[in-house]
Amino acid sequence: MGISQADALIAGVGNIYLDAARDSEGSTLRAFKITTPELSLDAHADVDADDGTFVYEAKLRDLALILPQYPGGVTLEGTANLSADGVVLDTSMTGPLATTAKVSGLVTGPNANMSIQAHLGNLGAIVAALPGSVDLDGTLKKQGADWHVSTNVNGSMGISAKAEGLVLEDQSLDMKVSGNAPLGLAGPFITPRTLSGTAQFDLAIKGVPSLNAVSGQVTISNSEVVAPNFQLALKDLGAQVTLNNSSVNIDAKANVSSGGSLTVQGGMSLVGGYEANLALALQAIQLSDPALYSTSVNGNVAVNGPLLGGALISGLIDIGVTEITVPAGSIASVTSIPQMDHIGASAAVRATLERAGLDKKPEKTGASGNSGGPVYPLDVTISAPRQIFIRGRGIDAELGGKIRLTGTTANIVSVGAFELQRGRINILERRFALTDGEILLEGSLDPRLNLRATTTIPDGEASIVVGGFLSEPEITFESSPEAPEDQVLALIFFGVPFDEMTAFQSLQLASAVATLTGRGGTGVIGRLRENLPVDDFELDSNSDGVATVSVGKHLSENVYSNVEVSAQGDTEISLNFDLTKKLTAKGTTGNDGNSSIGIFFNTDY
Repeated sequence: MGISQADALIAGVGNIYLDAARDSEGSTLRAFKITTPELSLDAHADVDADDGTFVYEAKLRDLALILPQYPGGVTLEGTANLSADGVVLDTSMTGPLATTAKVSGLVTGPNANMSIQAHLGNLGAIVAALPGSVDLDGTLKKQGADWHVSTNVNGSMGISAKAEGLVLEDQSLDMKVSGNAPLGLAGPFITPRTLSGTAQFDLAIKGVPSLNAVSGQVTISNSEVVAPNFQLALKDLGAQVTLNNSSVNIDAKANVSSGGSLTVQGGMSLVGGYEANLALALQAIQLSDPALYSTSVNGNVAVNGPLLGGALISGLIDIGVTEITVPAGSIASVTSIPQMDHIGASAAVRATLERAGLDKKPEKTGASGNSGGPVYPLDVTISAPRQIFIRGRGIDAELGGKIRLTGTTANIVSVGAFELQRGRINILERRFALTDGEILLEGSLDPRLNLRATTTIPDGEASIVVGGFLSEPEITFESSPEAPEDQVLALIFFGVPFDEMTAFQSLQLASAVATLTGRGGTGVIGRLRENLPVDDFELDSNSDGVATVSVGKHLSENVYSNVEVSAQGDTEISLNFDLTKKLTAKGTTGNDGNSSIGIFFNTDY
């Protein structure tokens, strides 16, 4: 036949047997049998002018021939009796997953009235999160030209529903549906994400069956969404969903597992391109990747337009105190999985690989070269005036600023940067002040880092440059006049050419390179700062060679204080107050009685 499922059912040798007779009193079907290796039908009947009886039994050896995920046999058996009132049916079915069904009663004629019962013994085989059984009990009764329907569904995990109303002669509906449904029923459609909790619904269906005919409310409370790909879960999810005329209005709020909350409000169409007008509010959401960063996010984001592609994503996101760790080695080399070709994988295995993102099909590209997926224009501003701290590999820096993301999700264009506020690189007990620095977003969620510390060397200047993607930065050394990197390193740290270093200095230089390339750990100073409630902690020496300890802390969003104490007991306290983005007032006082105050103007050219 050319249809794989049908071909499997009729494969092999089949037999048909018929034994029938007809006389003046009626017709008799003494036997009618069909057998194949997979199917069998056995029936007999006795029919006359006024009534008749038909008895049948049909068996399918294995439903997996048609639906591979549900192995097991199916049996359908029963009787059909013909009377003056119509056909009276009494039939039952058994199948996989401990499934049973029964239909009985008068099914034709103006007085038709039948009952329906069904039982699914193992819902967990379809939705793993919902073990247990489900039962349906209902009636269908002829009411003039229409049918009156009344059904009840009850099951484990809080499943309950009631539907009652009319199926009209023109196939339109006038029904009410209410009850409770576990959200886990959506599991097969949203894998690998999971959804738990219960939805209460109270709906009306009036008209030809379609979304346009549905109205009413769905209420969700104390639910949870887990998104393993993003290492996040939404807890205590509550939502009020109102449906009307093929559109839905949403008012939802949830707590984020890592901290903070998310609110979604607005409406969207359920037809066409799913036109939406949604507002998302982010409230103190804590985000982190143990190997890279920790931060908090506040803001408002709007989604306006068709969700199937073209909706504008816009808004303002405020970034709170952020700790970024320059990783000790390549993150990519640890977490990436090499490309593998899976030969002869089953459909189920292929589905699992696709859900895990490990069996991506080649992307179809259009004339523009972009992939065929939906694309959304962007106008999102990310603001972090200060307190973006970068630590690791001897780096200790604070940045701040604003970035505006434009373009589209397929081609992100960023304007602006997070720029250096203060910072240094500490290597071999030497402190190199950072002179330039910024973080950029260039079409990737992996930020690009650029930091530079410049110092004087004999006959010129030299720079330590940290650049590249944050997950895998590169350290380079430059000088003017230009020289090989090993010479630049020796001149930076010891002020002598590479071939004039002592053996001990060579060991020290190897230690410095290990720290800068991510193999030297955070060091004692880094561990001290991590365990103290301060934003900056530094051991240094002044111009006279006297050891000093410096501690810095943001007292508020625009006030920064620094205390420095020397080994000789000298103390200096400074206070920086950001009047505007470019204007800063600074005051300093010490235990020697000297004080100073000034106003500083900073800008980029």
